[in-house]
Amino acid sequence: PGPLAADKVVLIPKNTGTSDIAEILRREGIIAQPFLFEIYALLNRQRGQLKAGEFAFKARTSIDGAIDTLVEGRAILH
Repeated sequence: PGPLAADKVVLIPKNTGTSDIAEILRREGIIAQPFLFEIYALLNRQRGQLKAGEFAFKARTSIDGAIDTLVEGRAILH
C-alpha cells in the first residue's frame, strides 16, 4: 500500500514524461519513491502509455494501482 491517507484527485498535464509524472505523484503524496515508479513502469512496458488527465487515486493505492489508473485512462470527466 502507498502513503496516501485519503482519496485524492491529481492533474497530469499533457506531454508529461514518466519521470515528471513520478515526481508529481510523489509531491501529491500518491507514491513515496518516484524511482520505483519509473522502474516498475519500464519493466512492465507501461512507460509511454501513461495518459494525461485528471485522475482520482484511492487512499493507500500501490505503485501498481497508480500505474493502472494512468494507463487505463480512468480520468475524471466534467
